[in-house]
This record gives sequence, structure tokens and C-alpha cells, in this order.
Amino acid sequence: MSTVLIIDDSTFQRNRLRTTLQEGGYQTLEAGTAEEGLVIIESANPDAVLCDLLMPGMGGLELLRMLQEKSSEVPIVIVTADIQDTVREECMRLGAKGFLTKPPQTAELLAALAAVL
Repeated sequence: MSTVLIIDDSTFQRNRLRTTLQEGGYQTLEAGTAEEGLVIIESANPDAVLCDLLMPGMGGLELLRMLQEKSSEVPIVIVTADIQDTVREECMRLGAKGFLTKPPQTAELLAALAAVL
């Protein structure tokens, strides 16, 4: 069973994603900040990460940059309300493996994870 780390400052969004993932057969870990998520990535080595972009403190783009600098190979799927093409392109340039618009549909979310795992 694959483990997915959910990084989002919204408790509501984390709960929603967790429920969907657990029903889809995934184990989940959660972080309310990108800083906390980075610690969990380094210590728990999840199989994939779902990450919001806009969060207090470090955002998803900064997290992607840090992971790229560390040559991390954990696949990151961005889940955000920001649908600008330039933002999507920047995420992909920084190593994101997927980009979903909030709120993602269950089939879309599970398909994105299946593709990166």
C-alpha cells in the first residue's frame, strides 16, 4: 500500500483528500505547512505528495525548489485553486509530476496518483 503525504494549510481540504485517498486504498500522512511537510518527506519518505501552492510561510513553489535542490525523487502533485497556465508551467519546470485544480474529482485525483506511482 502506497503512502501519500498531504500538505495543505486547510484542515477541510486535508480531511477531504485524506478520505478520498483512504477509500482509494492509500495510507496518508498530513502536514499543515510546507515546512512540516519537508520534515515528513525527509523522515517518512512517502511514495507521493499532494501539495497546495498558497500557504502561510513557505508555499508549494518554494517546497518544489527546495526538493529540486536536494535532488529529491518523491513525486509531487500540486493541488491548487490557482489555475493560471504560467503557474502550472512553473510547477512542472520545478519538478511537479501533476497539477490538479481544487477541488479535484475523485477519479482525477486517483488517476493522477496512479500515474506518478
